[in-house]
Amino acid sequence: MAYTASALAFLLDGLCKPVVLTGSQIPLCEVRSDAVENLVTTLLIAGSCPLPEVCLYFGGKLLRGCRAAKINASGSALSNRPTARRWV
Repeated sequence: MAYTASALAFLLDGLCKPVVLTGSQIPLCEVRSDAVENLVTTLLIAGSCPLPEVCLYFGGKLLRGCRAAKINASGSALSNRPTARRWV
C-alpha cells in the first residue's frame, strides 16, 4: 500500500481533491476488523479536508502518500519517513 500511495503521489500531479488510500489488517467480515473504522474515516477525510494530494490512512494515522513506509512486514504499523510529519 505504501508503494502504491507513493507512485500515485507522483503520477497524479496537480490534484484539486484528495485521494486517500486505506486498507485493513483484518477482513471486514471478521470479528474486531479495523476495516469499517478505516473506511469511514477515509471517506470523512476525502469529503471534508482541503488536502489536494495523495494520502494514506491506516492505524489511526493520516500519512502523505509519498512519505509512507511499511516498517514491519508482519505487523500493522505504517510510518512516515523520518523527515516528514503526519497530517493527523
